[in-house]
Amino acid sequence: MELQSKILLGLKIQTAYLNEAHRTLFYDKICDLIGTNYNEVKTLCHSSLLSFAILYPHEISTLIKEKFQLNADEEKTEIQTCKLQVLATVAKTYKLGIEVLPQIVLQTNITNTDISFTALTCLHRLVATENVNYDVQHYLYNECNIIEKLTILNINPTDQRLDLVLNICLLIVRSLTLEEQQNVVNKYFPVLSEQSSEVDAALVMNIFVPLRQNVDLAINTNLLQNLYNLALNSQHPNIRLITCKFIAVILNKINDDNEYFQRALSYFKEIINNNLNSNTNIKIMQAAASLQIWLTKAIITKGSSDVEIFLNELTNILKHDQIGQHIAQEYKILTNRHEDSLVEENFCNIKIFYKQRVFEHLIKKNSEFRNTSRQNYLSAVVQLLEEIPSKLLFMYLTKLVPLLIESLSLDNEQIILLTLTTLNLLLETKHSIFSDKIQSFVPRLLKLSTYKMMRIRIAALECLTNYCNYPTIVINIYKQDVLEKLLVPIDDRKRLVRKAAVKARSQWFLVGAPGTMK
Repeated sequence: MELQSKILLGLKIQTAYLNEAHRTLFYDKICDLIGTNYNEVKTLCHSSLLSFAILYPHEISTLIKEKFQLNADEEKTEIQTCKLQVLATVAKTYKLGIEVLPQIVLQTNITNTDISFTALTCLHRLVATENVNYDVQHYLYNECNIIEKLTILNINPTDQRLDLVLNICLLIVRSLTLEEQQNVVNKYFPVLSEQSSEVDAALVMNIFVPLRQNVDLAINTNLLQNLYNLALNSQHPNIRLITCKFIAVILNKINDDNEYFQRALSYFKEIINNNLNSNTNIKIMQAAASLQIWLTKAIITKGSSDVEIFLNELTNILKHDQIGQHIAQEYKILTNRHEDSLVEENFCNIKIFYKQRVFEHLIKKNSEFRNTSRQNYLSAVVQLLEEIPSKLLFMYLTKLVPLLIESLSLDNEQIILLTLTTLNLLLETKHSIFSDKIQSFVPRLLKLSTYKMMRIRIAALECLTNYCNYPTIVINIYKQDVLEKLLVPIDDRKRLVRKAAVKARSQWFLVGAPGTMK
């Protein structure tokens, strides 16, 4: 297969120089190899077809009609899947795209869910990629009526196809003009105001996420009530999350002084407070707390005047006996770098330094947390560190380092691992504060080098290795103790731990040796 890969690559490079006879032979070879299980060969076959489709669209069109026509009743699923992938590849060119896209769209609604999933995957790749030489989103919207066809698919909340459908619709609506988006709203808004199925509501919410800010979306009482029911009472976590994100996006895009904004915000705040104070159903309380996080994120990202009020309310929930831990786990949503809803691409208002404001607020609240709520606070802080720029961390090192030391002593694997990951990165800076606090870090790292969780043992050993880059006069006092205690992880049952321990011990053995750093 390696030889075939090199031959395919060589022929692909020569695409523009092959004569018709040679091209025909090459097409036959591609047809023979394109169904292979070897990804490298398959990728080369697809990229070669695309290259030929750009230069010789008529020839590839003929090839598609002869070799890759879909015949659902007579072919195995594997063959149909392979053909769909080929159609999606050549659909990146306009001349072939208008021929094959209707066929791919047609396959999204067949009874064979594997084929339907493949067709949706192909469509998602097409609308998500920039390597297409025409406006595929508009073609699918205008010529294939893709939004309407996807909204009538028979999908339940746990169906693996749901995320694909949601993302396809979002990417297509995002590319539409203001007038086209308004037409979409006029057509599908009643779904959210009526008692529709959860999947229908989720699909329409995702369609509305990338609306431009001046699209008219009238917020009425029925809409707010339906969103409340979905966000708090749905049995499906993905439906609750989609609803929370949608609510946040709506509030982010509306001006603070707009009556719709004030009405919606007041409505949801009242519901959240009532549920948090009810002490009845823990799951509904958690759902209410999650909605509070998304409301807070909507307010923070747009830079509203009520930012501090919302941050205070959210931080106080960390002290809640029943759901404080839940909020701690979800606090990082406020600064999540992988956010896909509250983003500028969806025409949301995003302030540049909103993450800094979240972090600074939480650090300043350190003295307010004691006893049982302390762990919740430390968990929230540590999880935020993954999303905070390193320059901002350096500004707060004197306040942050004591929190890291405290976190390493907790009986919480997730917090310890996140703390070690952050500490390892910070140690590489050789900042003097880690020299000053070495007496607090090294004993804890040695203890964690024999911890029950393998990833923690490795992370602790990596931190110990990093400490070897600090001045000898600072670390030499710990050398003998480290060398002695690292004999235990050197005999660890896990090879990766032994490898990390050997590296750490070797580095510490060289501490103070002639010719090494002083």
